[in-house]
Amino acid sequence: MIGWINKAVSDYTASSRPLLYRLEQGEHTLRLVGEREPIALRAITFQAQTPLPSYAEYEMAHPVPAAQENWYGLSEAEQFERKSGLAIQTDHWSEPYISPDPKGRITYNVLGGQRWRVPGEWVEWEMTVPADGYYEIDLKNVQNYRPGFKAYRTIEIDGRTPFKEMLHFGLDFTKEFAITTLADSQGKPFRFYLEQGTHTIRMIADSSELQPITLALKDTLSQIAAFDQHIRLITGNYSKSAFDANMDSTRTWDMVKFDPDAAAKIQAFIQRLSDIREYINGLNGKNSDLSEAIKGSVDLLDKMLADVNEIPNKINDFATIQSNIGNWMSTLTQQPMLLDYLVLRTPDTRTGLKVPTTLSRIPYTLTDFARSFYMDYDLSSSNEDGALTVWVQRGRDYVDLLQEMVNQDFTPKTGIQVNINLMPNPNMLILGNAAGDVPDVALGIGEATPADYAMRD
Repeated sequence: MIGWINKAVSDYTASSRPLLYRLEQGEHTLRLVGEREPIALRAITFQAQTPLPSYAEYEMAHPVPAAQENWYGLSEAEQFERKSGLAIQTDHWSEPYISPDPKGRITYNVLGGQRWRVPGEWVEWEMTVPADGYYEIDLKNVQNYRPGFKAYRTIEIDGRTPFKEMLHFGLDFTKEFAITTLADSQGKPFRFYLEQGTHTIRMIADSSELQPITLALKDTLSQIAAFDQHIRLITGNYSKSAFDANMDSTRTWDMVKFDPDAAAKIQAFIQRLSDIREYINGLNGKNSDLSEAIKGSVDLLDKMLADVNEIPNKINDFATIQSNIGNWMSTLTQQPMLLDYLVLRTPDTRTGLKVPTTLSRIPYTLTDFARSFYMDYDLSSSNEDGALTVWVQRGRDYVDLLQEMVNQDFTPKTGIQVNINLMPNPNMLILGNAAGDVPDVALGIGEATPADYAMRD
């Protein structure tokens, strides 16, 4: 960050709004513990939470909509103004109607995906509107990382969330890129009143809507684990790993005698998991992988409930339930989403922007294939004079990420251009030296290589 910013203490896994602290009247002591990275503080204040209007109240507080000329402005997602950290990275994408079209080359033209998934991470863009009035927002995005789940983003304009509906706004699961208009559950677009000039739009990854699911599943799995241990103590299953059945499978049990409440406990687990599954499906509006895992777990518990005396012989099923649900819980709070661009437009304006179809992919793929026969992929011709040249003996993803970080952080701060190239073999250094073409820096080579080359001098 460059310059002073106002920031409220927030946790987007718990709440879309700043955290609240209950304080009694009088003097209080606040301690900040530094853990990582330096920071300068100008002031710390305690403030009452600002009321946030609903969309209906927001509309009433602004002028009556008037006729507006057709207009729209487009901001490329990768051309952001600011972001919360270097972990949020751009990526390259090639398909019809992607913006900008890479035309056969690796072009970083989208933002996010798995690189923008942690709650609290945000990206900010600046957009300029030509006149005072109401505007709608379109996003070209894809969320195909978590089947059945939405990706949630809290939207801020000029540093403030305009109305409640922009808290944890859900973007539906899509298999391909789609142009999504910020709208209510009935599909009616939200209209934002903006004055003439430049405005900032910030999108914050937000998983607070999923917090009740996380807490409920953790509590339920904890109870199932405790019941699992309880049954093992009763049956004398002293397995070393506690995840297998170290017992006589032919023995018969009278569970009512050993635990009269066994059936009631199993029924409680079934009801709790069923309620959680119903909540998840209601939140997403469709089925999901997690709800299917819960359904499978309920089926296992139903079989136990049908004959509680068989519970000791099905002891492994408790571990299966915990494993199946636990695997999906590990990614429950992640909110990945890939973004191509944002559009700000006057209501009812047709932008003419498109998304790919099966038919459009055929000529696009053929054109890309044809380009491979005549395009020049030699990057040395594009290296800038006076720039640092770095050769890296690592994977292409590492090289691409390093170049991107340099372009976004090092070069803007220092003004020094850096050309980073992939070095597939350390022998390239010897060949380059013979040809009089050597880098300023070589990375990823063996620790003995510098000494080896120095002794040859």
